[in-house]
Amino acid sequence: DIDAYSAPAKASRLLTGLGFDESQLNEPFSSFSGGWRMRVALAAALFVEPEILLLDEPTNHLDLEAITWLESYLASYPYTLLIISHDRVVLNKCIDHVIHVDRQKLKMYTGNYDTFERVRAETLGLQQKMHEKQQAKRAHMQKFVDRFKAKASKAAQAQSRIKALEKMDIVDAVISSRAVHFNFPNPKRIPSPIISINKADIGYTEGVPILNQVHESINNDDRIALLGANGNGKSTLIK
Repeated sequence: DIDAYSAPAKASRLLTGLGFDESQLNEPFSSFSGGWRMRVALAAALFVEPEILLLDEPTNHLDLEAITWLESYLASYPYTLLIISHDRVVLNKCIDHVIHVDRQKLKMYTGNYDTFERVRAETLGLQQKMHEKQQAKRAHMQKFVDRFKAKASKAAQAQSRIKALEKMDIVDAVISSRAVHFNFPNPKRIPSPIISINKADIGYTEGVPILNQVHESINNDDRIALLGANGNGKSTLIK
């Protein structure tokens, strides 16, 4: 009834999608590093196929290929998915609603992340315009009250405007979200190349080198990305 006969194949499909090769599928869990153990935990959650799948930053320990696979899997997930993620590409592909948490309130938006961002910006812009328009109207009414409240012929009109001011629903001004500002030092001159590596073997002292004969220079205007499957030595190179 629960399709137990298909469980090994299903587990294999999930694990290989998340980056494991065939030779790793029968390895003990204890033999894997922390990042690979997180992939196993993610595969276990996906294997169960719960009616409500809760994922908190599921792409943190994944490489590009695994993220691409996970995007496709989640986009076709047959049940409810609630995901917290900083990866807007994943959000755009996998969700159709956004719950925005702002000043202790929740607001639901329909659509993916790009739609949420656009609609929210439009809503805030309209709110700010309404606030400014209302403030101008209140100032005009208050000016009339201040000018004619002591004049007998205009007293009734002044009182009417006072009551209107008291009953008016105030449209709040848009409060800017708190931002984090970074200040970086700006030296007058940075030598180039910043670093040169010539015929270097890179690895850990207790094992064989992971990278051999590395020859590379980094200039002060370079923008470099390290791409490769997990275990190929990217973090080792950085360290």
